[in-house]
Amino acid sequence: MTNFCRAISECVDKIAYSYMAQPLPPIFRDGPNSHPNHLIEAVQNGLALATREFVLRVRNDLLFKNKSFIKEYLNLEKKLL
Repeated sequence: MTNFCRAISECVDKIAYSYMAQPLPPIFRDGPNSHPNHLIEAVQNGLALATREFVLRVRNDLLFKNKSFIKEYLNLEKKLL
């Protein structure tokens, strides 16, 4: 875990979390709570912290081994615009 945290802190400027959002009630009886409110709050907090041209929103269990995804993103952006 220490190595993971060190690697993350070397790659990111800021990390945003959700704090106060409440989960929605289960959709099915005995189902787990639904957490879209947590996702929405985390995105809003992240966008409030953003100071650069691009914002990358990923799951917290996703790990990039290098920065090549940025070049791929820019290539896709050119194709779409």
